Amino acid sequence: MWQTVRRRMRVVSALLGVLTALVLVPAQALADEPPWFIAPASEQASLVARLFNIELAVATAVAIIIWSLILFVLVRYRAREDGTDETPKQIHGNNALEITWTVGTAVVLLFVFAVFWQTMNALAATPDDAMEINVYGKQWWWEFEYPAYTREGSDEPVRTGNELYIPAGVPVKFNLYSDNVIHSFWVPRLNGKTDVIPGQVNTTWFQADEPGEYHAQCAELCGVQHAGMRFKVYALPQDEWEAWIEAQRKPAVEPQSELAQRGAQLFLAKGCAGCHTIYGTNAAGRVGPDLTHFASRHTVAAVLPQTSANVGLWVQNADLVKPGNIMWQTMKNVPLSADEVEALTAYLLSLK
Repeated sequence: MWQTVRRRMRVVSALLGVLTALVLVPAQALADEPPWFIAPASEQASLVARLFNIELAVATAVAIIIWSLILFVLVRYRAREDGTDETPKQIHGNNALEITWTVGTAVVLLFVFAVFWQTMNALAATPDDAMEINVYGKQWWWEFEYPAYTREGSDEPVRTGNELYIPAGVPVKFNLYSDNVIHSFWVPRLNGKTDVIPGQVNTTWFQADEPGEYHAQCAELCGVQHAGMRFKVYALPQDEWEAWIEAQRKPAVEPQSELAQRGAQLFLAKGCAGCHTIYGTNAAGRVGPDLTHFASRHTVAAVLPQTSANVGLWVQNADLVKPGNIMWQTMKNVPLSADEVEALTAYLLSLK
């Protein structure tokens, strides 16, 4: 008898272990990783977190009830060596019981739906005075365009790549565009996910309550470098934001060192200008990120810290950083010597 009980208890223990791993391991990962919505930094993210917590509580309660009943049945109606097995009462066709669990389930689902509906309506209510930013999902990077702020002496809007700067305490509306595949715009601590769909302009908004740095990620599988399609949101105090946007409006600074000057010449001669814009120069490409103030950014291709070595690596062999990217496909047949890589790196890092 006890061998049978122990065998069944081992099965139950294994199942409970799997359930624990599914619940507690992700929860621990969320607790250790501040970018997740478990630590909301805006009213919008707080609404998403509330909805998640309610659904988790309901799912946990249902799981506890089901596993308790399973455990009860395994122990109470186990096979006995003395042959005194007990057959449970048969309740097939019990109308009262069937109505009870049907109505109970419906009530729980309606409650969850009501919270979901209220949350979605609140997230969709964009303030009329929200600042607008256009977001373009590329393969595999993000472009951010500020239509209300143009370059000095031009009608061209300020554009940045892979780093989004916003004023803290100000509502911001995002118009989402894609000319390739479906992406998903997600800043976990600031808002929920919104798909970026070719041929369709979706919108979302959020307001960062406090200045800070927030991690973000494409949340829709979009190709081989989906995992590398991330960016950071920098919410700045109002005065710092105004200083940042004013600096972005200015043309690129002239290279001062001989090495950087040679790099500027190579940038045009090697065809880089066909894909990238550097405002104030003859480079006006729109395929890749705007590099006018490249050196003011924190990362290379959103995946590496911006250092001289990493910039050089990207220039020389971008495929090692983001396999399959367009830059590598375009430039792989353009030979660059070590000296040319050094000069191009010096030029890019002079673009403050």
